[in-house]
Amino acid sequence: YDPSTVAERPQYAWDCMFRRFQGQIQVAIFVYRLNVGAAVGGYSVAQDVGRGSLNLARDASRPPLPARIDFPRGQDDQDESLSIAGSEYFYLDPDGLFRETGIEFDRAGVRGTEADLNAAGQSLALDPYFEGWQAPGQWLLDPYSRIHRVVQGRRNKRQGPVRIGRPIPTVVPSPSRYNAAAQPDYPADIQAETDKVTSLWFIPTADRRGISLTPIYVTVREL
Repeated sequence: YDPSTVAERPQYAWDCMFRRFQGQIQVAIFVYRLNVGAAVGGYSVAQDVGRGSLNLARDASRPPLPARIDFPRGQDDQDESLSIAGSEYFYLDPDGLFRETGIEFDRAGVRGTEADLNAAGQSLALDPYFEGWQAPGQWLLDPYSRIHRVVQGRRNKRQGPVRIGRPIPTVVPSPSRYNAAAQPDYPADIQAETDKVTSLWFIPTADRRGISLTPIYVTVREL
């Protein structure tokens, strides 16, 4: 038995991102499986032609893989949400998902991903590019180079909420955010602002040509 002779054997691809951070060059590598077998031939990422509303539109200047979602930060203690096809999503933070039935938090839960049982009249499907970060088993990269795993995901709006493997950790505010000598006890709002995760990078559940993708893992290394 020679697995290489099987026409529908899995194929894998990878994409990467680079950034300069604290004097180092970091690379994030995203590995994913193509769920179409060998028929896809030499796979390449389709050019992004832009789509969605103004705050979600992408163009050729932004590589289409990995996908990226940006949540509003909110101002003056007023949380803003990102509206996608009738759903409202919020940034991730250490408080997780607040339960309105009392002072209770699901610290690994993600706000805005609760099951929508009143979604009649609108599409239940999730956009693979802008909502694909919610998929079961998804790997997520945040701006702090931390990797999060979706352990309870959802494939449509009737499912939820999304939960990640570990709650979002708190982060010590950098000196650029406060003066340690003048503010030994920095305000809580500085801490809350630092803890917010407002961007996520991930492999969507399908590419621009509709080819189904399965994220395998994400890793970050220094060059």
